[in-house]
Amino acid sequence: MFKYLKYLSLLPILISMIGHMEEIFRGVKEGEVKKNAVMAALSNFFSMLSSAGVLGKEDIDKIFPNMPKLVDLIVDFLNSFGVFKHGN
Repeated sequence: MFKYLKYLSLLPILISMIGHMEEIFRGVKEGEVKKNAVMAALSNFFSMLSSAGVLGKEDIDKIFPNMPKLVDLIVDFLNSFGVFKHGN
């Protein structure tokens, strides 16, 4: 049970990454470009966590395949509250 709490601690990092990519790619209409940038950043981040011994390969193999769905969920949630201003 408590092992999964460390996974939840990644959520603020993911939300921050999404926000930063939105800022970097301001004006880019294709969400897939932004999502690919987030996924690339996450891949590098997980590699660093693995190298540092924070997460093992088995942890990453469990978490990473679900990241695209989680990114979509977070973006949809933030869009529903108007956090990302489209067309600006």
